[in-house]
Amino acid sequence: MFLSIMDNITTHGDVLKLRRFESIILIFNGCFSLLLSVTICLLNIVLIVATSKFPLRPERLIDKVHHAYFYTSLVASIMFLPYFGVAEILHGLEITATTASFPSYLSSTFLVFAQANVQVSLFISIERCTAFVFPHLHRRLTTRRKVVITFFVMESFLILFVCLSFTGIEEQIFYTIYIHLFFAFPMSLSIITAGFTYWKIKTRNRIASNEIPQSVEKLELHKRHSTRTARKYLTVVSLFLVPLILSTLPWYIVKVSELTDATLTTNVGFFWQRLSISLLFLPDVLGPITLAIRFEAYYNSVRRLFRR
Repeated sequence: MFLSIMDNITTHGDVLKLRRFESIILIFNGCFSLLLSVTICLLNIVLIVATSKFPLRPERLIDKVHHAYFYTSLVASIMFLPYFGVAEILHGLEITATTASFPSYLSSTFLVFAQANVQVSLFISIERCTAFVFPHLHRRLTTRRKVVITFFVMESFLILFVCLSFTGIEEQIFYTIYIHLFFAFPMSLSIITAGFTYWKIKTRNRIASNEIPQSVEKLELHKRHSTRTARKYLTVVSLFLVPLILSTLPWYIVKVSELTDATLTTNVGFFWQRLSISLLFLPDVLGPITLAIRFEAYYNSVRRLFRR
């Protein structure tokens, strides 16, 4: 009898400790989401205003893609992150039972904005590949009208897919399709495209030497130029792609674990389950900062804005 009472006391104490830990994680993640929201909003507004008042010269197609990325990040910082942050804090304070159900406003906005960085990364990887490897095809395909149509088709398909969550489809089936169709496939394609582009840039000197007889000096100069260009391309791609992969991978692993009935009942599992959602939007902070620091055109626009 005495041992049974002691076991109940111990179990009750463990439950209280677990609830306290979960509450701390939820409140921390909520505050982190709100901080991300404010930071993303400010950074993207600065870049939008700077590039509007002091346009980039010359403006290329990739700059238009960056502008679309700024607006998408801005909308995500207004429509999802604040609501998610507040919902996490309320759940941590035990004012509400759960953060969000499926389907709901939060789950739908998350599904729309969570994969935006992956989508933009894929689009930029393909655009840069055609620009370096197939320049004539790039000039033919990358008109303003075709780019707008492509974005419209991609977003329409995404929204229609998200609407399936309201048709009564099972959550496990829905997320199984979603994570592979909008995360695994485009991320893999982005990495393959970037690797292919790097290889084609680096080996351009071999193609040139086979087509046109050149002196040894010119071949060596062309080889060094190709190597420098390839290294520069790889550096720029890594600055955007590596943070994107590192911020996306935790959520992807957590979601796959949930779909395969793996247990996430430990403290570490719960921590990554909540934090991984917020981490998906970390590239929205790092992207504008990288653009403003790494690219002279954006740096000059921002500098001129703050010097006025």
